[in-house]
Amino acid sequence: MKKITSSKFILIIIPIVLIIAMTLGGEVLAKKKKKSSKQSDNIEDHNFKMGASQFSVSPPLFDLQCVSGETKVINVKLENPHGTPAALSLIPAGITLIEGVGLKEKPIASLPSSHLARNVTVETPKIVLPAKSFREIAVSINIPKNLEGTQYLGLTAANVTPGILMQQGVELSVERREEFEKQVGLGMVPAIGILVKCHMKGTLKYSYSLEKIEVIPAEGNKPMSLKASVKNLGNAEMNIYPFLILIDGSGKVAARMKPVRRESIPPSVLKKIEFVSLFAKIPKGRFKATFSISDSKYKLKPTEQNVVIK
Repeated sequence: MKKITSSKFILIIIPIVLIIAMTLGGEVLAKKKKKSSKQSDNIEDHNFKMGASQFSVSPPLFDLQCVSGETKVINVKLENPHGTPAALSLIPAGITLIEGVGLKEKPIASLPSSHLARNVTVETPKIVLPAKSFREIAVSINIPKNLEGTQYLGLTAANVTPGILMQQGVELSVERREEFEKQVGLGMVPAIGILVKCHMKGTLKYSYSLEKIEVIPAEGNKPMSLKASVKNLGNAEMNIYPFLILIDGSGKVAARMKPVRRESIPPSVLKKIEFVSLFAKIPKGRFKATFSISDSKYKLKPTEQNVVIK
């Protein structure tokens, strides 16, 4: 048996060491790659959960002309803009008018049988939207008899996507929506409200009162403005774009003013409407303010009130 010299031993060992190093290096790289892939999966899962919390609904408002006894069908578009599927629910909400307060939501069970929310049929209680898709859901409203004025109905589109279950291909039944909300907390379940206004033909009565006019002093770059408190005394909602004219002691027009925006005023509700001058600054003095509603369908007379601008 020949004795291996130190130089030959080194030549033999070096390739072996290189092979072992390459093998170990490959395993390390594979582990890093696997770990990186796992981290990527976690990020994708995070994006799924976050993305699933967002969706869109259109339109957010339906303004309908209704007749007692008929059935109105509206279509609500639900859209999932994300790269992962989403599960949504669309259910009626008991929007009711509280005198002097405005529109509030109440449990449907507490409302009378003639309320619109108790006469709604949604096409499907369970809506699963694939990634980057939309669907229109038909909602049928059976208009009860003997309703008058403007009636209100709410629809709530809620996201009930359970991120992990949907990622594994398991759909969530919206019948378990309450259970799901309890699991994650009500504040964690995103929802979008849709308002439906039903104006009952032949029963609409329009009336209003001008309660008072306030002078809002100029502040910074914001010029002086006036605020008119207007109360809806009728049984129908008014959607108005009124005008305010200031007339001085000699009968001349001192200022013409327009509202900041068009205003909707439900029955029995008092709303403050802000007016700004169309042209020059509002002069100081005592004026007769004439408030008028330009919308011809209301056929309402102008109202006058005295205003002092200091």
